[in-house]
Amino acid sequence: MPKKNLERDYKSPKYKKFRTQVKKRDQYKCAYPGCKYRYRKVEVHHIIRWADSPGLRFTKANGITLCLRHHKRVTGNEYLYVELFMKIVEQNTQAEKKRNRRV
Repeated sequence: MPKKNLERDYKSPKYKKFRTQVKKRDQYKCAYPGCKYRYRKVEVHHIIRWADSPGLRFTKANGITLCLRHHKRVTGNEYLYVELFMKIVEQNTQAEKKRNRRV
């Protein structure tokens, strides 16, 4: 059985674009419910794990911004957060569409 490609190139244009799109949609703040953390050190988390979803690795709807604290909390337990994070992403996507219409 062939090995899965688990290595990431954080400097690749495709990966940078994915992270930028997610951060912009989530307004550069931690999307974890109740967290007010913004800007510095906000990370992009894959809702469906990178290792488990080669086809979703660069899909904006599979990313969510989290502060370091919440990123560490969910890592390893991603399956517990999929439904919640998908709802948050849908809300943030709708809000982004409204913001873009005003421009």
